[in-house]
Amino acid sequence: MKLKAIVISTILLLIPVSGFSLGLGMTVGSGTEDWEDTWGLGNDYNHSGDRELSHFGFVIDSAVAKTTIFNYRLSIVSEDNNVVDDGDGLYMSGMALNNDFGFAVVRKRAFRMWVGPRVKLAVYDDLERVGSPNGVDTYGSVTGFGIGPVVGFNFNLPRVATFSITTGFLAMEYFGDYVAWNPSGLTRNTNDVETNSISSFINISVLFRVRDQYRGDF
Repeated sequence: MKLKAIVISTILLLIPVSGFSLGLGMTVGSGTEDWEDTWGLGNDYNHSGDRELSHFGFVIDSAVAKTTIFNYRLSIVSEDNNVVDDGDGLYMSGMALNNDFGFAVVRKRAFRMWVGPRVKLAVYDDLERVGSPNGVDTYGSVTGFGIGPVVGFNFNLPRVATFSITTGFLAMEYFGDYVAWNPSGLTRNTNDVETNSISSFINISVLFRVRDQYRGDF
Protein backbone atom coordinates (compact mmCIF):
# COMPACT_ATOMS: atom_id res chain seq x y z
CA MET A 1 0.00 0.00 0.00
CA LYS A 2 1.28 3.45 -0.91
CA LEU A 3 0.38 4.81 2.52
CA LYS A 4 2.67 2.30 4.24
CA ALA A 5 5.54 3.34 1.98
CA ILE A 6 4.94 7.00 2.83
CA VAL A 7 4.91 6.19 6.56
CA ILE A 8 8.19 4.27 6.46
CA SER A 9 9.90 6.94 4.35
CA THR A 10 8.74 9.72 6.69
CA ILE A 11 10.10 7.95 9.77
CA LEU A 12 13.45 7.27 8.13
CA LEU A 13 13.75 10.92 7.14
CA LEU A 14 12.66 12.27 10.52
CA ILE A 15 15.02 10.32 12.75
CA PRO A 16 18.33 11.53 11.24
CA VAL A 17 17.13 15.14 11.14
CA SER A 18 16.26 15.08 14.81
CA GLY A 19 19.58 13.48 15.73
CA PHE A 20 17.75 10.67 17.48
CA SER A 21 16.38 13.23 19.92
CA LEU A 22 12.64 12.67 19.91
CA GLY A 23 9.63 11.10 21.60
CA LEU A 24 8.20 7.69 20.75
CA GLY A 25 5.01 6.12 22.03
CA MET A 26 1.43 5.02 21.60
CA THR A 27 -1.73 7.02 21.03
CA VAL A 28 -5.47 6.42 21.26
CA GLY A 29 -8.23 8.75 20.19
CA SER A 30 -11.84 9.35 19.28
CA GLY A 31 -13.89 11.86 17.38
CA THR A 32 -17.14 12.72 15.66
CA GLU A 33 -17.95 13.80 12.12
CA ASP A 34 -20.90 15.61 10.54
CA TRP A 35 -21.18 14.24 6.99
CA GLU A 36 -22.77 15.65 3.88
CA ASP A 37 -22.76 12.74 1.43
CA THR A 38 -23.51 12.07 -2.20
CA TRP A 39 -23.87 8.37 -2.97
CA GLY A 40 -23.77 7.14 -6.56
CA LEU A 41 -26.58 4.60 -6.74
CA GLY A 42 -27.73 5.11 -10.32
CA ASN A 43 -29.46 8.33 -9.28
CA ASP A 44 -27.34 10.30 -6.82
CA TYR A 45 -28.99 11.49 -3.66
CA ASN A 46 -27.77 13.53 -0.74
CA HIS A 47 -27.38 12.06 2.71
CA SER A 48 -26.24 13.70 5.91
CA GLY A 49 -25.48 12.07 9.22
CA ASP A 50 -23.26 11.74 12.23
CA ARG A 51 -20.29 9.42 12.35
CA GLU A 52 -17.98 8.20 15.07
CA LEU A 53 -14.21 7.76 14.85
CA SER A 54 -11.86 5.73 17.02
CA HIS A 55 -8.23 4.83 16.55
CA PHE A 56 -5.02 3.61 18.15
CA GLY A 57 -1.46 3.38 16.98
CA PHE A 58 2.07 4.73 17.01
CA VAL A 59 3.23 8.32 17.53
CA ILE A 60 6.58 10.05 17.02
CA ASP A 61 7.38 13.67 17.96
CA SER A 62 10.49 15.66 17.14
CA ALA A 63 10.32 17.82 20.30
CA VAL A 64 8.34 16.70 23.34
CA ALA A 65 10.19 18.43 26.19
CA LYS A 66 12.93 20.36 24.39
CA THR A 67 12.83 24.14 24.39
CA THR A 68 12.76 24.41 20.61
CA ILE A 69 9.73 26.30 19.33
CA PHE A 70 8.79 23.93 16.49
CA ASN A 71 7.78 20.30 16.74
CA TYR A 72 6.52 17.82 14.17
CA ARG A 73 4.27 14.99 15.37
CA LEU A 74 3.43 12.00 13.21
CA SER A 75 0.67 9.59 14.26
CA ILE A 76 0.20 6.33 12.36
CA VAL A 77 -3.04 4.72 13.49
CA SER A 78 -5.54 2.00 12.73
CA GLU A 79 -8.88 3.81 12.51
CA ASP A 80 -12.58 2.96 12.49
CA ASN A 81 -15.01 5.47 10.94
CA ASN A 82 -18.59 4.32 11.43
CA VAL A 83 -22.12 5.60 10.96
CA VAL A 84 -23.88 5.96 14.33
CA ASP A 85 -27.52 5.91 13.26
CA ASP A 86 -29.66 3.36 11.40
CA GLY A 87 -29.70 5.26 8.11
CA ASP A 88 -27.65 4.72 4.98
CA GLY A 89 -23.91 4.74 5.33
CA LEU A 90 -20.76 2.67 5.67
CA TYR A 91 -18.82 1.02 8.41
CA MET A 92 -15.21 1.74 7.41
CA SER A 93 -11.78 0.89 8.79
CA GLY A 94 -8.21 1.30 7.62
CA MET A 95 -5.17 3.47 8.30
CA ALA A 96 -4.82 7.16 9.03
CA LEU A 97 -1.75 9.35 8.95
CA ASN A 98 -1.92 12.50 11.13
CA ASN A 99 0.72 15.20 10.66
CA ASP A 100 0.86 17.91 13.33
CA PHE A 101 3.04 20.99 12.82
CA GLY A 102 3.32 22.56 16.26
CA PHE A 103 4.61 25.90 17.52
CA ALA A 104 5.16 26.18 21.26
CA VAL A 105 3.35 28.95 23.13
CA VAL A 106 4.36 27.69 26.61
CA ARG A 107 7.71 26.00 27.31
CA LYS A 108 8.26 24.89 30.89
CA ARG A 109 10.25 22.03 32.35
CA ALA A 110 7.13 20.03 33.20
CA PHE A 111 4.71 21.41 30.61
CA ARG A 112 4.67 22.34 26.94
CA MET A 113 1.68 23.78 25.06
CA TRP A 114 1.75 24.04 21.29
CA VAL A 115 -0.62 24.99 18.48
CA GLY A 116 -0.60 24.57 14.73
CA PRO A 117 -2.22 22.84 11.77
CA ARG A 118 -2.99 19.13 11.41
CA VAL A 119 -2.96 17.49 7.99
CA LYS A 120 -4.68 14.11 7.84
CA LEU A 121 -4.63 11.35 5.23
CA ALA A 122 -6.91 8.32 5.70
CA VAL A 123 -7.30 5.22 3.56
CA TYR A 124 -10.18 2.89 4.42
CA ASP A 125 -10.14 -0.44 2.57
CA ASP A 126 -12.43 -2.48 4.83
CA LEU A 127 -16.00 -1.40 4.05
CA GLU A 128 -19.44 -2.68 5.03
CA ARG A 129 -22.73 -1.10 3.98
CA VAL A 130 -25.22 -0.54 6.82
CA GLY A 131 -28.09 -3.00 6.60
CA SER A 132 -26.50 -5.24 3.97
CA PRO A 133 -28.24 -8.64 3.90
CA ASN A 134 -26.37 -11.85 4.59
CA GLY A 135 -24.36 -13.08 1.65
CA VAL A 136 -23.61 -9.62 0.25
CA ASP A 137 -19.91 -8.77 0.12
CA THR A 138 -18.71 -5.16 0.14
CA TYR A 139 -15.29 -4.20 -1.14
CA GLY A 140 -13.56 -1.06 -2.34
CA SER A 141 -11.70 1.87 -0.81
CA VAL A 142 -12.35 5.38 0.44
CA THR A 143 -9.61 8.01 0.77
CA GLY A 144 -9.89 11.04 3.01
CA PHE A 145 -7.85 14.23 3.20
CA GLY A 146 -8.28 17.02 5.72
CA ILE A 147 -6.73 20.02 7.41
CA GLY A 148 -7.53 22.02 10.53
CA PRO A 149 -6.22 23.48 13.80
CA VAL A 150 -4.76 21.38 16.61
CA VAL A 151 -3.60 22.26 20.12
CA GLY A 152 -1.36 20.01 22.18
CA PHE A 153 -0.55 19.75 25.89
CA ASN A 154 2.57 17.85 26.95
CA PHE A 155 2.95 16.92 30.62
CA ASN A 156 6.58 15.93 31.09
CA LEU A 157 7.17 13.47 33.89
CA PRO A 158 10.61 13.02 35.48
CA ARG A 159 13.23 11.13 33.52
CA VAL A 160 11.81 9.98 30.16
CA ALA A 161 7.99 9.81 30.10
CA THR A 162 5.48 12.35 28.75
CA PHE A 163 1.68 12.31 28.87
CA SER A 164 0.16 14.27 25.99
CA ILE A 165 -3.33 15.42 24.96
CA THR A 166 -4.19 16.87 21.55
CA THR A 167 -7.53 18.17 20.35
CA GLY A 168 -8.89 20.13 17.41
CA PHE A 169 -11.09 20.26 14.31
CA LEU A 170 -10.70 19.10 10.72
CA ALA A 171 -12.38 19.93 7.42
CA MET A 172 -12.36 16.62 5.53
CA GLU A 173 -12.98 15.50 1.94
CA TYR A 174 -13.65 11.81 1.20
CA PHE A 175 -13.83 10.11 -2.16
CA GLY A 176 -13.76 6.59 -3.52
CA ASP A 177 -16.08 3.79 -4.53
CA TYR A 178 -17.22 0.38 -3.39
CA VAL A 179 -18.98 -2.64 -4.84
CA ALA A 180 -21.84 -4.56 -3.24
CA TRP A 181 -21.62 -8.09 -4.64
CA ASN A 182 -24.26 -10.78 -4.12
CA PRO A 183 -22.86 -14.10 -5.40
CA SER A 184 -26.12 -15.98 -4.94
CA GLY A 185 -28.24 -13.41 -6.76
CA LEU A 186 -25.47 -12.56 -9.24
CA THR A 187 -26.02 -8.83 -8.64
CA ARG A 188 -23.27 -6.23 -8.49
CA ASN A 189 -23.79 -2.56 -7.59
CA THR A 190 -20.98 -0.02 -7.87
CA ASN A 191 -21.37 3.01 -5.61
CA ASP A 192 -19.46 6.29 -5.58
CA VAL A 193 -18.49 8.09 -2.38
CA GLU A 194 -18.07 11.89 -2.39
CA THR A 195 -18.27 13.45 1.04
CA ASN A 196 -17.56 16.68 2.91
CA SER A 197 -17.36 16.67 6.68
CA ILE A 198 -16.39 18.66 9.74
CA SER A 199 -14.86 16.57 12.49
CA SER A 200 -13.63 17.09 16.03
CA PHE A 201 -11.10 14.85 17.77
CA ILE A 202 -9.16 14.21 20.94
CA ASN A 203 -6.02 12.10 21.29
CA ILE A 204 -4.26 10.79 24.38
CA SER A 205 -0.65 9.70 23.99
CA VAL A 206 2.13 8.33 26.16
CA LEU A 207 5.61 9.03 24.80
CA PHE A 208 9.05 8.01 25.95
CA ARG A 209 11.70 10.62 25.32
CA VAL A 210 14.98 9.64 23.65
CA ARG A 211 17.57 12.35 24.40
CA ASP A 212 14.67 14.79 24.45
CA GLN A 213 15.36 16.85 27.56
CA TYR A 214 14.37 20.32 28.70
CA ARG A 215 17.08 22.99 28.59
CA GLY A 216 16.65 26.50 29.93
CA ASP A 217 13.80 28.23 31.75
CA PHE A 218 11.07 30.18 29.84
